[in-house]
Amino acid sequence: MARVYVSVDPVMILKKMFLIVLLPLAAGLTTRKILLRFDPEGYKKLSPMFPTISSCGMLIIVFVIISCEARLIVPNYHWVLLIILGIGTLYPFLFSLAILLSKVLQIPYGDAMALGYSVTAKNHAITIALAMTSFGGGIAVLPAAVAPVVQIPVMLTALQLSDRTKGFLTR
Repeated sequence: MARVYVSVDPVMILKKMFLIVLLPLAAGLTTRKILLRFDPEGYKKLSPMFPTISSCGMLIIVFVIISCEARLIVPNYHWVLLIILGIGTLYPFLFSLAILLSKVLQIPYGDAMALGYSVTAKNHAITIALAMTSFGGGIAVLPAAVAPVVQIPVMLTALQLSDRTKGFLTR
């Protein structure tokens, strides 16, 4: 939809990516180094909780943003259907591409599945943040709001097909 239905300024997107992705990443790495320097054992005890805390924070943010924009979903159901169709083809394609690349590069099964899930499922929070900050929310948030409807079944299907995937990767 970029440049067709929404005007996109590439420089503005790069600035937002810096603020939303690179700056927090740098802050996180710096915080990690500081914590490891002062209390390595305490950090090691807390580190298993970090992914859960991160996921819960993301889900809260997604819930709040989507709740604020919920009034757009019903009147724009035709957009929602198009978005479901687009995401419904994109996510399986991305997962399959990651698995195929893993086969070509001879990446072990566990790492290949992690790559497949990461490529398919990890961009959600960034998408919402970019849509909200770059385009002021509104209809730009619809893809992020609809993505979990498709994303979860695709991930569950990938999980159910994991034995076949393992066979494909080990042949």
